[in-house]
Amino acid sequence: MANVLLVCFDSLAYAPGLRLLSSLGNAGGHPTRLLFLIKESVTFQDRRLETADELAAFENLLDVLSIDVVGLSVMTHEYERAVEVFRRARVKGRHVVWGGIHAAIRPRECLPHADAVCLTEGEATWTAYLDALDSGSDRRLPNFLLPDEDADELRAAGRLRLIEDLDSLPLPDYDIRHSYYSNGQEILPMTWESYRRHNTWEGTY
Repeated sequence: MANVLLVCFDSLAYAPGLRLLSSLGNAGGHPTRLLFLIKESVTFQDRRLETADELAAFENLLDVLSIDVVGLSVMTHEYERAVEVFRRARVKGRHVVWGGIHAAIRPRECLPHADAVCLTEGEATWTAYLDALDSGSDRRLPNFLLPDEDADELRAAGRLRLIEDLDSLPLPDYDIRHSYYSNGQEILPMTWESYRRHNTWEGTY
């Protein structure tokens, strides 16, 4: 069993991909939580890094939840933030996996800051990767690039797997008990009110 924390750097608490990974991890016996490091109205020119208080709270959360694996979903304008979060996770001895658009298109830039980089749809083999990590078996699985590997060689070898049956995927994890968010100073459990405040789409819950 691996305890997992999935980190979203987006300006919204939407993250359908990470929520799918959370559902898969929890169903596969790997307790998974979501952390939303929300920076509103962030652009390529307006790159707001996490504060010292946020990073300290992140380190504390790793201990409180006994996290083993940190998964980062990264877009290009979030790269610097992800590197700093990686550094804090590494100080605490956690295993770090990068995914998202930036990891897929620039894996060589991400590998120095990761134990593995997901090159395509993580949902296809995420639970298998966690199983392998937990058991100490071979992590050279489809879609995952390890630090001593070359992305072009992995692609040429056909070690990528897409999801053929989308109906096989579970519903995204919207269990409020699995989510945390930063308010700029500390990390707190997500509530429906805080979720509504950090989402573009309003609704009745």
